[in-house]
Amino acid sequence: MERDENQKLIINEYSATPSIPYFLSLAHSFFCFALSSAITGPTLLNLESQNNGTIDKLSYIFLVRSISALLGNIFAGIIIDKYMHFGKSLLCLSVCLMGTTTALIPCIFNLSLLIIVEIFFGIGVGMTTNFAQILLLKACSKNKVGTYLHGLHFAFALGILAAPLIAAPFLSKSPSDRRWHYIYYIIALVFLTDVLWLLFYSIRDEWISLKGKTKNEKIYEERRSSSIKTDGDSYAHDEQKNKWRNIFSIALLFLTLSMVIGCERGYISFLYTYARVYLNFETHWAAYLNATFGFSLAIGRLAGVFGTLVLKSNHLILIDMTGCLIAFTLLGLFSNSSSIAWIGTIIYGFFVASLVPATIDWTQSHFHVTGKLLTILFAGGAVGAGTIPLLIGQFFSSALFIPFVLIIVSLVTMILATLFYIVTLSLSLYY
Repeated sequence: MERDENQKLIINEYSATPSIPYFLSLAHSFFCFALSSAITGPTLLNLESQNNGTIDKLSYIFLVRSISALLGNIFAGIIIDKYMHFGKSLLCLSVCLMGTTTALIPCIFNLSLLIIVEIFFGIGVGMTTNFAQILLLKACSKNKVGTYLHGLHFAFALGILAAPLIAAPFLSKSPSDRRWHYIYYIIALVFLTDVLWLLFYSIRDEWISLKGKTKNEKIYEERRSSSIKTDGDSYAHDEQKNKWRNIFSIALLFLTLSMVIGCERGYISFLYTYARVYLNFETHWAAYLNATFGFSLAIGRLAGVFGTLVLKSNHLILIDMTGCLIAFTLLGLFSNSSSIAWIGTIIYGFFVASLVPATIDWTQSHFHVTGKLLTILFAGGAVGAGTIPLLIGQFFSSALFIPFVLIIVSLVTMILATLFYIVTLSLSLYY
């Protein structure tokens, strides 16, 4: 009997998939998170005016967000492995925290208070990224998780696309115009829909139906104890024997995601301001350039969903990194061309889109991904997302006004990301 049960678990390991409504609820969490994060760029000048700050001081928001996201991610990584059965409730709470802080931002007229609110927003971000992806990994089989991961990150790209489109009708040439407050209130309502959606699943699956572990939870625990053997586990089973190689590989993945996510956040955060002050775009055209980046990001992530069906994750990563390098080379060589600004932004958005989900997919094929391992990986993302936008922001101050540094820093970080990943790939192939 026990043997039959184990056989069922092995079958589910290769065939388990989440229901479409449940997957959409997880994807909606990423959509909301992206929507609220991406809206900072188009409203940065408004936040500067309302809080009596400067761009270089407001850039500390990105550092604060990243540090608090790291703390939220660490907390999530610890508790999700221990309280997996209540994962949906935990995700619901983290989304609620992000929605509440988003609604508070227009009500704040002091930079110090804004930073405090951003701390709580960042904690919610850190917990959401960890909870949503672990819940997805728990619901999916290993040979199908790549497609769903790209789908989850496609929802994030849709949020990046939607943010400037929502913002455009409420932005004006005068930063003191208070109509931009409605942008944050609309996004807060979008958060509310996801909170109610997740609340339904948490009540139904975790509080009413307390019948012990579900099949997928059993599968997840079987993976943790390594009692189910799969082709992707061959690297993980040598973990004790190759301890230092594994630690070095994870450290390199940490640095890779730090560069990739930091570059993406820095570019989307300052693209609007860069277009306004360096390329002299009109307000609405700068917002549409932001939206174009979001559109190409969405198309790239959608392409990644299908790309995983024909390409291995390592091939997809290398293709994406090459495309990003080409984009920033064009933007650097033809920095005064508004046409190249559109072309380079489209190319970069398309190729950077699938880098993060492809990297996670590659990682889960070589390591057993738990909440703690995701915490390590996204700690790298949090470090990059805080430090790189902060570095860029210092060059937008009145004392040191060099907006072109956005392109320089972006190019350098992508070169470093490529080098880090090539070394990681070499370790997995030759040692």
